[in-house]
Amino acid sequence: MDYAALKTAILAQTDPAFVAHRAAGNTGAMAEWINGPTALDLWKPRVTITELLSAVVWADFIALPAEKRDAWFALTQGGAEGVDATVESIRAGFVSIFGGASATVANLVAVAQRKATRYESLYTTNGVCSEFGVLVSNDDVIRALAA
Repeated sequence: MDYAALKTAILAQTDPAFVAHRAAGNTGAMAEWINGPTALDLWKPRVTITELLSAVVWADFIALPAEKRDAWFALTQGGAEGVDATVESIRAGFVSIFGGASATVANLVAVAQRKATRYESLYTTNGVCSEFGVLVSNDDVIRALAA
């Protein structure tokens, strides 16, 4: 964790609730606030096969020509861990297979994204976060303020 960057973010924050926590020295409440959600969508680096299968409108899949079903199998059978939705070509592959306006693509986007935390939003470009899943602890806030 980049404590200097976290300190800069802590000191620059103007949200009234956060400012009150900072003024009171309530580092635990600051950590909780920093870990709170934003409106920013993040692509998940791991979308499980179960999540992907739950997103498919099976009538759409059955109607696909063989080459598009083959592409689906190629995208989804690359590993037991699932697929990395941060990779643009994987997202583009799903659109190519099902069509951009399909319910399946909308469902796939929904399972492949989640809202960024305030901390993650500091490290996000084009929906991809280099600090995905990192939670800021009370100790992290204390270390950052001491940096």
